[in-house]
Amino acid sequence: MTQLNAPQTHTHPPNTTTSFEFACQIANLAESKKSDNTAILDVSQISGFADYFVFATGHSSTQITAIGHHIAEMLKAQGVSPLHYEDDQSGQWHLLDYGDVVVHVMRDEARQHYDLEAYWSHGSPLSRDEWMNAGRSNAQQHRQSA
Repeated sequence: MTQLNAPQTHTHPPNTTTSFEFACQIANLAESKKSDNTAILDVSQISGFADYFVFATGHSSTQITAIGHHIAEMLKAQGVSPLHYEDDQSGQWHLLDYGDVVVHVMRDEARQHYDLEAYWSHGSPLSRDEWMNAGRSNAQQHRQSA
């Protein structure tokens, strides 16, 4: 497994103030690389290590790598690096741990096999409209302040 660890410079990018906004931003970054079945699960009431999980599906190892690297690069440009970045070398799964937001970019087969969303089913899924709108307004605010 490839593991990349980097020091955390901020908990969230300067244009986000909450882990909710941060998770929404990450989901929208995944969508910008054509991820499929992107979802956010609020696990703040049932997890001691994260507030949100972001799930995104890619259809090839190349796409999964592109999604994971895009998220990491865009956030690094805002001064935020993952606490931990791991991929499984086979292109099935990339994991980016940002502390209160953990990102899983997976092939559909791996996502179905591990079924993390069912395992964490006591969490609260966010509606697509909720996270897409939050992410868009956040990006617009960031562009206006730049």
